[in-house]
Amino acid sequence: MNTKNNGRNQTNRSPAAKNGESPVRAQSRETGVNRNGAAQNNGTQSFSANASAPQKSAAPQKSAAPQKNAMNAHPAPHAPQKAPKSGKKTAAIVILAILLVVVTVVAVVLAFLLKSAFTKPSASKDTEVPFNVTPVETEEVPETEDPDKHTGNGSEFDATITPDVYNFLLVGKDKDYMQPNGEMHYSYNTDTIMLVNLDLNTMKISVLQIPRDTYVELNGSYYKINAMYQHFFNEGSKKNVENRIDYAMKSFCDMLQTSLCIKIHYYAYVDLGGFIKLVDAIGGVDVEVPFRMKYDDDEQGLHIDLEAGFQHLDGSKAEQFVRFRQGNDGELDYLTADIGRQDAQKNFMAALLAKIKSSFGISTVTSLVDIALDNITTNVSLSDSVYFARQLLAVDMNEIRFIGFPGHDVPPAKAGDPWFYAMYRKNMISLINGYFNIYKSEITDAIFDPSRIYTSTTKFPQVNDIYTSALGTDGKVYTADEIKQNPIKIPTY
Repeated sequence: MNTKNNGRNQTNRSPAAKNGESPVRAQSRETGVNRNGAAQNNGTQSFSANASAPQKSAAPQKSAAPQKNAMNAHPAPHAPQKAPKSGKKTAAIVILAILLVVVTVVAVVLAFLLKSAFTKPSASKDTEVPFNVTPVETEEVPETEDPDKHTGNGSEFDATITPDVYNFLLVGKDKDYMQPNGEMHYSYNTDTIMLVNLDLNTMKISVLQIPRDTYVELNGSYYKINAMYQHFFNEGSKKNVENRIDYAMKSFCDMLQTSLCIKIHYYAYVDLGGFIKLVDAIGGVDVEVPFRMKYDDDEQGLHIDLEAGFQHLDGSKAEQFVRFRQGNDGELDYLTADIGRQDAQKNFMAALLAKIKSSFGISTVTSLVDIALDNITTNVSLSDSVYFARQLLAVDMNEIRFIGFPGHDVPPAKAGDPWFYAMYRKNMISLINGYFNIYKSEITDAIFDPSRIYTSTTKFPQVNDIYTSALGTDGKVYTADEIKQNPIKIPTY
């Protein structure tokens, strides 16, 4: 038996003595006493040799009890039967105390969740209009024309909001990767950008995917919209902002609010690693892969290799599916480039939502919460998250709508020019009023995109031709149930 563990010296001969070591020296070593006789401070309680045997007090003699033998001459030990009773009682009290604490914690958590599930978010009380409602004159109005045609409805903007309607900005960050030279490349482009509207009055969800190549012009410089997060992140760095992700996302929201004339209540910034874990947490997703997807990018360590056909995708394969945009030389591509990829993502999201709704349970909730905390940066509070999760699960798949972005590709006019996607202004205004406007007044041409950040009149006139076209078409609208039953057919070449 180890003497350091039980705090008592052994009365039998120590192993050290058996091995020829001096018993005194062995005793000193075992009891923690140094050569000067001082107790060593070795972090454990030590006892002297004399303390190894406790002193027994004499018990009173019973005259009526005869002594049967020599053993009866020793005093009887104190009754040992009472100690276990005391120990059992103490243990029972401890167990009951622990159970009481656990029950209390569970009750508090359940009360919090129940309250959160039925308590409306504070954003529902925010009535501030985040964009300029003063009409902007872009051209002189002829005297014979109705000025309302250019300035809206001719009256003040009615900012009365429709209650229980919320807009979200969801952004997916590209994956960081190790470069061939051994240096880490940190990605800031956001190829996945979505506006989501949740209308609790009609129990409908509307999802608008914004193409990554959408033209944006700020302060005389032009960008693709997938670079806007990085632009604002760098701006926050220059200002020494502590939380640069929050700064970049709020700035991104502000840009979209002031230009599209919408109110964005919440944002969520999602790391691609979180997407992979989410898919794995629900056990994968069954999706129709429209054709053989084969693409390799050694620099960023991206390798996509999926066979055509209906199949089960885990998190890693799901990442390959949603990131595919074009194939290797000689392999198939989406004919409509980024729009083709967005249609593929619609197919995936419909399958993902169906899987979440069908497999939602306590274990799934726990896993998804852990993933969200580690991989999502958002301004949605925990209590509001519980509320929205409950509402989301109550929405029927037939009431979840995926809306196509109204616009057209803008191929490079000359070598070296970038490839853009330009919106149809007129059709975009109609889309905003139909799915994302929470105000009583409609958004008009006179107040929409007042700074014209989605067009270029000088450097890229072909962008402006599409932006101002009267022949633009609305984006197609699909429900999640329609897509789940019949996935969108995506043309290839």
